[in-house]
Amino acid sequence: MTGLSREREALGELLGSQKFGVLATDVDHQPYTNLIAYCVSEDLSFMLFATGRDTSKYRNISQNKKAAFLVDNSKNDQSDIEEAVAITAIGVAQEVEKDQALIRFYTNRHPALERFVRSKETALIMLRVSEYIIARFDTVTRVKP
Repeated sequence: MTGLSREREALGELLGSQKFGVLATDVDHQPYTNLIAYCVSEDLSFMLFATGRDTSKYRNISQNKKAAFLVDNSKNDQSDIEEAVAITAIGVAQEVEKDQALIRFYTNRHPALERFVRSKETALIMLRVSEYIIARFDTVTRVKP
């Protein structure tokens, strides 16, 4: 297995094993972060999450579609020096139509959020990933989806 395919496999494993990550948005050069329940497409080309329309993150995305999303497996333990991985997905986020396939895709991963995602006050946001940055304690690798 090549180094790049090993990294893509690690990328898929980590993104598939975690259900929450940190979304970073920006308006007027002020970064803003939120904990988000997400799911990721099998081909790793996009991430999907839901948010209320009356939130700072929604307003930020409406004004500046560039976003980053961080997922990690750290345990706040000494072993993190050798084992922890943080993945940052960089891309463009925008609201998408809540069709049944996307709702099902999201709620299969987060069944407790079905009522929330179906609400008229909730937006479904797709982050189209242009690049993943895989960071370990002493190395950084960039991977395209």
